[in-house]
Amino acid sequence: MGMIVEDIMQWDNIQDGVSDFLKSGYERLLSQGEVSVTHLFSRKPGVYVFIHKKKIIYVGECSEFHRRMYRHKKRTEVSTMRRAIGRSIFGQAKSEKYSEAIETKIDAYIGALKIKYLPVAFGRKELEEYVIAKEEPIYNKYGKNA
Repeated sequence: MGMIVEDIMQWDNIQDGVSDFLKSGYERLLSQGEVSVTHLFSRKPGVYVFIHKKKIIYVGECSEFHRRMYRHKKRTEVSTMRRAIGRSIFGQAKSEKYSEAIETKIDAYIGALKIKYLPVAFGRKELEEYVIAKEEPIYNKYGKNA
């Protein structure tokens, strides 16, 4: 019986530690300097946010910043954020392939955004979900509801 109580206490302590860890990661991410989409991104894994008019509009996690930012800048078919922008701002259908004119407009919109990113090797998905819950970014929600 004593072992079960100890296990429960240890479990509770670990959960409290994880909450503190996520809060710390969130604060570190927000304290990072903003960069443009043309920034030379590292090949490290981590969590990132796109910012428009000082508001976080999208949160993501990736195994390699450099490759993921390229996809957000140029490849609508593999970017949830680009598809959400196409639907939300430019009225494109969910399954529709976007015209070159719309792709150019999405490029311009993304080009004006700022990015903050934090290298994170462990707990990327958990930190992404924590930031989404805290910030409620429009394009993460749009993608889930669309």
